[in-house]
Amino acid sequence: MPNFLLVLSGLNVYLSGIGIFLSLALALFLFWRNIRKTALSEEKLIDILFASAVSGLVLGRIGYILFHYEVFAPSLLRGFLLFTYPGVQEIAFWLGFFLTWGLASMKQKLSFDQMVRLLAVPLLLARTLIGFFSFVRTFSLAHVYETLALLVLLGAYYLLRRQTKQGKVSETALRNFLFGALALPAFIIDFWSGDRVYFDSQNILSQEQLLHLLVMVAALVSFSIKVVFKKRS
Repeated sequence: MPNFLLVLSGLNVYLSGIGIFLSLALALFLFWRNIRKTALSEEKLIDILFASAVSGLVLGRIGYILFHYEVFAPSLLRGFLLFTYPGVQEIAFWLGFFLTWGLASMKQKLSFDQMVRLLAVPLLLARTLIGFFSFVRTFSLAHVYETLALLVLLGAYYLLRRQTKQGKVSETALRNFLFGALALPAFIIDFWSGDRVYFDSQNILSQEQLLHLLVMVAALVSFSIKVVFKKRS
């Protein structure tokens, strides 16, 4: 299936780009619908969402430059040429996003777990759709495994959400599961990346994968501890 669609006002329009746009639009709509079910201010939360996204993009771009410094070393101005040198480090993006999201929650005196819960399903659905539209850009087993993993994680999140409503799993444990789930796709994709920078002298995990793995292990350990303590209480 061809990725190129048409030329609009001198710009090439691609199916994968439209797919990503539609995925993000769906996430925004689902987030807005979740807000409508609460007494929280729609305007404030939408503002927080956009501020978090901008913070994530800035930190994600900085992270990408650091991990691919040899490309940007000749001129750091290349970091601003997003179309010529595209790329965002995913873990750095989520770090900037949720850091801003958490600080805004504290400022507005809102529950961070509740704020994350409003975003969880929209984020996972959008991330799954983005993985699906990657098939249009270039088909590979990496995207197949990524999409399957996201579908399994999305189903697992729904099951855990039901357990949370029954009081069997805490909100914090659910949040930790989400953090681990968001780190997994990039970890899988990197096995098929053509520009991997390996950690130390081993040729197993790349530097970026090591970061994703640390996040997943930390999220899994924290999730397990919260589940155990919840059962004991």
